[in-house]
Amino acid sequence: MVKRALAGDPRAVDGLVLRLACVPRFARALNRRAGAPLDEGDLEDLAQDVLAEVWRRLADFAGRARLETWFFRFADLAFRNAVRRVRRRARPMGIDGMEGDGQPWLGVDEDPGASFDREDALAAVLEHLDPETRDLLEMRFLEELSLNEIAVRCELPTNAVRGRLYRALARLRVEFEGPSA
Repeated sequence: MVKRALAGDPRAVDGLVLRLACVPRFARALNRRAGAPLDEGDLEDLAQDVLAEVWRRLADFAGRARLETWFFRFADLAFRNAVRRVRRRARPMGIDGMEGDGQPWLGVDEDPGASFDREDALAAVLEHLDPETRDLLEMRFLEELSLNEIAVRCELPTNAVRGRLYRALARLRVEFEGPSA
């Protein structure tokens, strides 16, 4: 589809645009998981920036992952950068223009990287799961699709999707926390 879209095939471009609809959902999901550091305007800007960057780099898509997975990587990086910018704006400035006055920053975690460390570990674990399991988890929790929507996309009964999702979460839990959890 990507090659056809780059060649100007209108149907492929339309299909790609439909697939890109996941980018704003990714931005909202990332924001929720990080404690909502971005406001609605920042999220809209983030989504637009990601869409523009994806479109610019579309020729780089190698097809080793689903398009949505590739889009998510852009969204994740852009989100992290946006959070850093927001946190820099929240830092108090001294009279001389240097950061800080020895007081804690309002609205900023003491360790801003702590939530990202856990997310990095989770991303590493997701990479080790089989593609079917990883895709199922991404559709449910990153794309925020309902069980019925996943069932339609995967051409499976909803109960089969529910069972596979349950097993996928169990595998993820074992991979992330270890077998004793």
